[in-house]
Amino acid sequence: MQIKFAGEIGRRFGTTHKFAVNTPNEAIRALCQLVPGFRTFLTSAHERGIFFQIITSNQDDGITYDDLELGCESFTLVPVITGSFFGLGGKTGGFLQILAGIALVAFAMTGFGTVVAGSFIAGVQTATMSLGIGLLFSGVASLFAPGVPTGGRNKTEGRDADDAISGGAAPVAVNGSPIPLLFGEYLISKMPVIASYIKDNEGFFMGLVSEGVITGFPDGGVEEHLYLDGLIAKSSVLTNVELTDGTQTEKQITNVESAGFSINVNAPFNPQGGDYDADDDGIANSSVTRTFTQKDADTVRVRLSVGPCYQSRTRSDSDGSEQNYRDYTETEGGGGGDNPTHMVIRIFSADNPDVPLHNQDDIIIEKQTSTQLKEFVFPITGATTPISIQVSRVDRRGAKGPETRTGDSGSRQYSWVKGGVTWVSADVTWSEKLVYPYSSLLALRFRAGEFSRFPQVQVRLKGLKVPTINSSLQIKYAYSSNPAYVLLGLLTDPRYGAGHRVYDIKGEQHIQAGIRMDDIDLASFQKAAKYCSENKITFNGYINRDSDALELFRGIASTFQAQIIYAGGFITMVIDDEVTNTEDIRIYSAANTIGSVEGDSASPCFTYEGTARRTRSTAVEVSYIEPSEFYKERKTLIEDSELIDRYGYNLTNIRALGCTDEVQARRMGRYTLASNTLSTDTVSFRVGPDGAMLIPGDVCLILDPLKTAIASGGRITGVTNSSIITDRDLTNKNYDDNYQLYVYGQSGVAKKYAVSSVATSGSITISGRFGGDKPSTMDMWALVKEVPGIQHRQEPMYRVQSVKEESDGTYSVVGIKYDKAKFAFVNGGDDETLRSGNYGGRSYTKARKLSVNSKSISFSLRTPD
Repeated sequence: MQIKFAGEIGRRFGTTHKFAVNTPNEAIRALCQLVPGFRTFLTSAHERGIFFQIITSNQDDGITYDDLELGCESFTLVPVITGSFFGLGGKTGGFLQILAGIALVAFAMTGFGTVVAGSFIAGVQTATMSLGIGLLFSGVASLFAPGVPTGGRNKTEGRDADDAISGGAAPVAVNGSPIPLLFGEYLISKMPVIASYIKDNEGFFMGLVSEGVITGFPDGGVEEHLYLDGLIAKSSVLTNVELTDGTQTEKQITNVESAGFSINVNAPFNPQGGDYDADDDGIANSSVTRTFTQKDADTVRVRLSVGPCYQSRTRSDSDGSEQNYRDYTETEGGGGGDNPTHMVIRIFSADNPDVPLHNQDDIIIEKQTSTQLKEFVFPITGATTPISIQVSRVDRRGAKGPETRTGDSGSRQYSWVKGGVTWVSADVTWSEKLVYPYSSLLALRFRAGEFSRFPQVQVRLKGLKVPTINSSLQIKYAYSSNPAYVLLGLLTDPRYGAGHRVYDIKGEQHIQAGIRMDDIDLASFQKAAKYCSENKITFNGYINRDSDALELFRGIASTFQAQIIYAGGFITMVIDDEVTNTEDIRIYSAANTIGSVEGDSASPCFTYEGTARRTRSTAVEVSYIEPSEFYKERKTLIEDSELIDRYGYNLTNIRALGCTDEVQARRMGRYTLASNTLSTDTVSFRVGPDGAMLIPGDVCLILDPLKTAIASGGRITGVTNSSIITDRDLTNKNYDDNYQLYVYGQSGVAKKYAVSSVATSGSITISGRFGGDKPSTMDMWALVKEVPGIQHRQEPMYRVQSVKEESDGTYSVVGIKYDKAKFAFVNGGDDETLRSGNYGGRSYTKARKLSVNSKSISFSLRTPD
């Protein structure tokens, strides 16, 4: 859609914008997210007498609020000053429609008057996904990385997400087991196994890599990224490798003959009964049983590694010597052994557990000079589970001892060899060749002779193609490890995510209610993706277990210090990031907040709650995955010696979900350390109807003299070109060059000016002039002290955590202390020092030595913030 701004708004925010949106409502929402200061300008424009006309490609006589959701190809936003003659216009010659900016924001951002939030949530609740329970947005949670998995005995936060991403999947793909999801680039070690069996000394493997369309092998291909038992699979071992990308709807895997799985046994069998020439000791024969419960299997293959069993005869005479091998029981020329290796395999089904379905009791080894792998195949189609496989060794006693016989022509030496037997595995297969549509599969064949058991298959792949957003808010599906796009895919995909889905079963249409792309505030996700790219935050992980959907979403959002909120019928992303534009700051003091009155007493307008000392982390240990060490979990520690001296050693353990980079892990650790240390209190206050314009993530100046220790905010009663007259006397103190004056100018957004002088009578003079953006009487003012790099106690800012409408039409707001020093510490790397602005105004002094005399005790205490 083409968007044009006319007049002052065009000069301020640019005359032309273009976004992939359909309605004016969606366009205004995108502009509020992506254009700095635009939302603040609209919400306060009516206070300056500025209203708006919206002229669309469909209605050149202007639209009303009811038309904001109607599609159009373009629209123009025209500012109109109250009292001016609007003129005749449009096809009807009537007056153009006049709209209030605050109402436009309300409709676009909060859905006020147009969207019933409960109806959408009810629909979302029914959305199901392969990962777990349906999605339910229950309001606004803490901005400080909700969902980060934490350690400790009472670990609850982020546990579902941690288990899903860091846990292990079921070794065999069975009905009801979750289908895994691969995001970013990752080494997969625990994919569900569809087939893993050995036939004719050749191994067959097929695993379910991921639901959805994946990208495939990274650069280097199979030769560098496929492993068997932790070693790169050599081309001399592999006979065939196939990988589907998840787009198939028909059979594509050809090198695996059937589906199945392998039961690793590795049970040794030695003959019982004692020595050959001694009496039988009566010890029972060796017998091992394995049982499986998977239904509808067609074949069982039992693999035995059978040691040598033979008789050796060596003839010696005048012509020399000659050795040959004979059957173990051969009697020509001497007495043969009567106990060759003898194995019995029985298959039992649940139909008749006492009578074997198969009884192969003729496995007798007479002449075998080396260890050999032998397979025995049993059909079990139609057999009732559970099915048991019993292998027994029934030959008694050890090998016969050597004998020598002498005659006229020379001598004969006879010896008997009888080795051990190992039950290697049992391979269960199905005859059906299943398609597994829209799922990525890995299949391979390899020479099994080099492995004593079925090897573990590991593969490094690039994962799912996810929805990405360009600067015009257009969607394109492509490979990306950006966590904002990973989260967008999980929210909207109709197969593996919480997306809305319509499908047919036997000609009957079914609807699975869920989240559509139209329910997403794409501008906020595009903004979040840009933040991740700039800070090199990625998500590389393998989700392979059930998880509560909301916990999983919150866990992934926590990787880039974000929170998912639901407002105005849209799912929006909010990031705890530094505010760099003063126009995005809101001003609140006693002059525009509501205090409660009980009897003759009034309570303060602002209420505060602080955190306990034990919650203030002084060290953070972060777990992450290290690719250079074969994707093993590693830990990195972030400590602050000054904080340890102040609060003691308070260690917090967290896991960086999807993190495969130590630099990113340490960044998350610094964020946790700084948040728990600097953001130590919350503020609560009530405001009037303008509270509807606040959304989580907004940053507010809270001008409470109880916090700032000076008269720091109120309303303007008079204005000149370079000064304002305030509604109250100002504190008598020395105001240095660090003091700044915030006011709402003619544009309706917050402006900041350096203070030249302050008079206790209520006059504040700035350095320079207000110019064309001079404030008006009754506008808000704020006097703050700004110190570079730290958040001074006379610059008290709070980030909105939640906004709740009360029954009397007021709004209750909760904010968490904002500290700009946190972001310098988080983004500055390990060389950055955490700096505190001494918010509470208390000094940190060293304790004096305790002194005691007969009449008094003298001592002092350190007083940390």
